[in-house]
Amino acid sequence: MSRCIPTRQQAQRGAALLIMLVIMVIGIASILVGSLNSAALNNTRQQQTSAALAQAKEALIGRAATDITLPGSLPCPDQITNIVGTNVPDDGIADLLVGNDCPSYIGLLPWKTLGLSDLRDAQGERLWYALSPNFRDDNSNHINSDTVGTLDITGTQTTNNNVAIIFSAGPPLTGDSRSTTKTAVCNSLNGTTLSGTAVPESWCAANYLDSNNAMASTAATPNTNYQAGAPSNNLINDQLLLITREQLLQPVEMRIAREAKACLDNYAASNGQRYPWAVPVQNWYLSGVNNTRFGRIPYQKPINNNKIQDFLAALDSLQSQVNACITNNNNGNALDNAGKTLEDAAKDLRNAQPTTPPLSTAVTSPGKQAGDKAQNNNMCDTINGNPSNNSVQTNLNATLTALASELANEIATNNSDQAVRCDALFQTPYWQDWKYLVFYQVDDAYQPGVGGSGAGASMRINGIGNYRAAVIAARSPIGTQVRNPSMPSSYLEGANVHNNPTPSNAFTTNSIGDTNFKTVNDLVLCLDARVNCK
Repeated sequence: MSRCIPTRQQAQRGAALLIMLVIMVIGIASILVGSLNSAALNNTRQQQTSAALAQAKEALIGRAATDITLPGSLPCPDQITNIVGTNVPDDGIADLLVGNDCPSYIGLLPWKTLGLSDLRDAQGERLWYALSPNFRDDNSNHINSDTVGTLDITGTQTTNNNVAIIFSAGPPLTGDSRSTTKTAVCNSLNGTTLSGTAVPESWCAANYLDSNNAMASTAATPNTNYQAGAPSNNLINDQLLLITREQLLQPVEMRIAREAKACLDNYAASNGQRYPWAVPVQNWYLSGVNNTRFGRIPYQKPINNNKIQDFLAALDSLQSQVNACITNNNNGNALDNAGKTLEDAAKDLRNAQPTTPPLSTAVTSPGKQAGDKAQNNNMCDTINGNPSNNSVQTNLNATLTALASELANEIATNNSDQAVRCDALFQTPYWQDWKYLVFYQVDDAYQPGVGGSGAGASMRINGIGNYRAAVIAARSPIGTQVRNPSMPSSYLEGANVHNNPTPSNAFTTNSIGDTNFKTVNDLVLCLDARVNCK
């Protein structure tokens, strides 16, 4: 029996096939390893960019929550182009205001102003930043829970009411030029022109940001629509991180509520653990009224002058009847009677001067006019059709504005009420923006004077606790709520809508992640002179 012995040629073929197989295996392995390395590199880059964006967001929110003069405000972006004599481009410092506005509402993140290191994304580029003008840091601006964001997002995500957006520009797309020469031109613009045309900020931004994101945004022509893309998108690859109104204002609202809590606990500590009378929600002059347990935080102790008390009570009564006409235009007789009472009280107060505190005709004249206008025929129908723009409400507003101004002067000079007032809070620039959104209630056991037992507090929040008082901060309006300073229901929701004469001792509060937050979003803090409440 014979055996088949391979020839040399056959052996060489076998060896070649084996070598080819080894080469193929090595090639496939290299491709797999390269693919894995590329994926790992992309993941690392994505993590680096995401971390930089998150750090910037945290710094912006922290800055808004701790701003001394305007809580909730954010700095202007740092433009990449130069503004002659005012701002240095791309220096990490927020641009200075021009008048009352940022020179641009889109630019680079002001990392130095925020106390950050020179943040960069995975491409080694600085982060970009767009700001809603409503949240600019300017002393003419007013920020509270009612302030809305104006930035909308479309694309891979869709949201509105955003306060700010932080961008990573991602790698350059076709047509983008980030060469040293072109960037230098952007950074050195000094009121000059390029090819005979003034170079706008958007010309430079377009080499980093894509589509709408690169549009110029100023106070005169704000850009409100930005677009989210994906790293692999050939048209829009900007990576965005948003700051919503809720995300920005939540820590600010907590700060305001805690400052109000500290103010009231300090008062109790100096007054035998008793808390002050509240301000009835119907009035705007913010002086405590005897036997009022629920309302706003008082600027000073109750006024004891009978003529002033009658005038203030008449103001409250007419405002209540105006509110009643808004919901029921058959309230004409009650409105007429309240108007007559206020007109008489204004005349009596004017004739009784000087009172303590002295109130000028700037207070009594529009008060008299409000009472007189309320007695006109069919005025309740007029109010029903024009709730905020009618002669009665206009004169009431003028009266209350003048009254608040004159009482503020009294507060600022009368140091005898130091234990009653919360100067550290009330004399801040921002309290005027928040004072109507913060409510307060004292338990009957800890009310002022001999009426309170000083023991056995029964106030409860979310069904627990035995607290002596509570601070309630209204967050953004829900549903059909339209702010009316004399109506708690236009600020608060659910069980938190109390009343002055017999307020309930139960409150409810939810966190932003709770399902019930959509129907009750009030922030409630307990007070008990720091025994249990933190």
